[in-house]
Amino acid sequence: MPEANTPWLRYLENLRPHLKGRDHRGKRGSLRWLEALMAERGGKAGTVRNILYKDLGSPEEKERLYRVIADLYQEAGLPPPPPPAELFLESARKTLGRDKRRIFRRFLKELEAGGRPQMVVVGGPATGKGVLLSALSRALSALPEKEPHLLNLGGELAQALVPLAEGLGIGEEVRSLLAQLSPTQPYILQGALQQEILSLLARGFNRTGRPLLLRAEAEGTLEGLPLRGPDGGQKGLSAWLEPFLKSLTIPYLAALKTFSEFARTSLPQIPTPVEPATYERLVFGLSLVLMMIFRPEGLIPEKRHKPKSASFPEGHQGGQASAPTRSTSPHTPEAVRGRGTKSPTT
Repeated sequence: MPEANTPWLRYLENLRPHLKGRDHRGKRGSLRWLEALMAERGGKAGTVRNILYKDLGSPEEKERLYRVIADLYQEAGLPPPPPPAELFLESARKTLGRDKRRIFRRFLKELEAGGRPQMVVVGGPATGKGVLLSALSRALSALPEKEPHLLNLGGELAQALVPLAEGLGIGEEVRSLLAQLSPTQPYILQGALQQEILSLLARGFNRTGRPLLLRAEAEGTLEGLPLRGPDGGQKGLSAWLEPFLKSLTIPYLAALKTFSEFARTSLPQIPTPVEPATYERLVFGLSLVLMMIFRPEGLIPEKRHKPKSASFPEGHQGGQASAPTRSTSPHTPEAVRGRGTKSPTT
């Protein structure tokens, strides 16, 4: 029995004990039987083997094979398995850009393989962070025991943290810590209370084991007070969340609006696409400098005609030949005519 190293083969191996007997296609559950069933549904029988054993095939054929397997699960009285991550990627292909599709695929692939993906995406407004989180939320909701936590932070954070703490079973502790915050406290005490709230939330998330999809704006407040770190220093929202993200043991994807030192150095992140218009002047200037260094004569040099080398008569210099001198003999017609002409008297 080959090892079930693809999700498709795992689906079939779990289903085969419930497929008994034979029919006009052959032995139920066999590869030839599944190929015949696939052909009856309008698919290509030859793609079944590649999809099962190599996970190779067009998205349309994979989607058709999944519908066949899901129907067989229902006929056997079993709950259908979750669709493979690639089918979710195909449905999100029209709304996600290239980099976001790569993040989407990588997150789901690692999660399906039993890993714990932890990723950070940084980008400004209208860079697709919300679309990416929405597509991941739909995909994770279809996976067993992978219903994600959704957390959107910005502005007054208590409005989002209190309901979340209630769902995690730590509502009383979080409300008690929030009630202790006061603008008259030393900054370091405010920072210690805020970090204790983050620590409680991280422990609550870790107990559930479910993925977290987090979106954070650039700034925020807590009970009307600025966000502060353990040392009492004022922090932006991304930097304030650093201890929280470090203490998480669950899979998560954090979509941040600004970089923090933790996001810059500690996490395997995928950068957002660069806008070419932002750097067009820099590129133009660099291209001019490089041209002056390596091609000062220009991209298409002018064809210059070099003067041909020639030997000039003695006494003549320069590149042009002088006109030949005419010698006059006493017997030439010019000399005769000259003798017959009297010079005018003054």
